[in-house]
Amino acid sequence: MKEIKELVEQAEVDSSEIQEFKNKISKMSLVEQDSYFYNMSEGNLNEEDGINCPICKNKGKISFVENGYEKVRNCECMNKRRMYYRFIETGISKDQFKRYTLSNYDTTIEWQRYALDKAMNYLTDLTKNERAYWFYIGGNSGTGKTHLCTGIIAKLLNSNFSVKYMVWNTEIPSLISQRKSFYQEDQDVYRHRVKELKECQVLYIDDFLQLDTETKESLSVAYEIINSRYTDDSKITIISSEVTQKELYEFSKALCGRIIEKSKRGDYVISVNEEMSTNYRMKKGE
Repeated sequence: MKEIKELVEQAEVDSSEIQEFKNKISKMSLVEQDSYFYNMSEGNLNEEDGINCPICKNKGKISFVENGYEKVRNCECMNKRRMYYRFIETGISKDQFKRYTLSNYDTTIEWQRYALDKAMNYLTDLTKNERAYWFYIGGNSGTGKTHLCTGIIAKLLNSNFSVKYMVWNTEIPSLISQRKSFYQEDQDVYRHRVKELKECQVLYIDDFLQLDTETKESLSVAYEIINSRYTDDSKITIISSEVTQKELYEFSKALCGRIIEKSKRGDYVISVNEEMSTNYRMKKGE
């Protein structure tokens, strides 16, 4: 604190501004001065997570005086920072999270430009209309589906949305095992995990469903999660999958119908197939 005060005193600024500042400080108690200078100091949490907060200046804490004592509380940005680290802990590296932005999404091919436009329109719809629309992109592996969805999630995190990330093929085996278990403890764990997936504000499911590996049990879990979120208009669900809309319909009409309806009746459902990739064509909903 002493260094900051000395810098202020030595700063070559307009004398009237200095005098105004000194007058302001002189009316404060020593405790209030310490609190003030703490709040004016810069932190460096943004260097780790890329989240810039003008309120706490990236310290994560805000000082205040109560009953003559200096106290600190968490800044509201800490909610976003915690969500960021939860996202990282799921397996997506910090580097990927920073690289997979909408600003650097490859738009060389026509369908990629179409997909990016849809993603941007989707985010605008969420903020302007305050509707919990869903977003679904399905198709061939290696077409940038995860990049696009991660970019959307990054925007939502920075808008203070609470996000839970799920890699379908990684989590579904243990969920099925716990659901079928004869042990109450396993069943309780299953209910707790599924409850989190049902109730989180934003759920991002990556690699949703694989036609050659899905079972009745996994489809049942998928329906339980999707249907619960379908009946709650406040829940946002973002899904990437190798399954196109047409394949999903053939596989499960109930799941497909719910996803389409919540995705603004299919407006935010994108399917990328081999023909589109090679012929630069976009056929919405096929």
